[in-house]
Amino acid sequence: ALLIVPIAIDVAFDLGLNAQPFVMATVIAASTSFLMPIGHQVNIIIFGAGGYQFLDYGRVGIGLNILLLLLTVIAVPLIWSF
Repeated sequence: ALLIVPIAIDVAFDLGLNAQPFVMATVIAASTSFLMPIGHQVNIIIFGAGGYQFLDYGRVGIGLNILLLLLTVIAVPLIWSF
């Protein structure tokens, strides 16, 4: 998020829109590390200790990522106006 937020702000300003929805969507997207075991440090620990396969994270993570995508697309424009 730290690297992408300035880009999101620049895009919003170039489009003449409020930057807050762009920043919030970027921050929410950066926090969705469910799809891969390498997405977060805790996932790596659980991956090794639990004996999970790499694709086990994808089976559960794809549903969570789709759910968060839908919620973000609906909620961000409602809470933070462009």
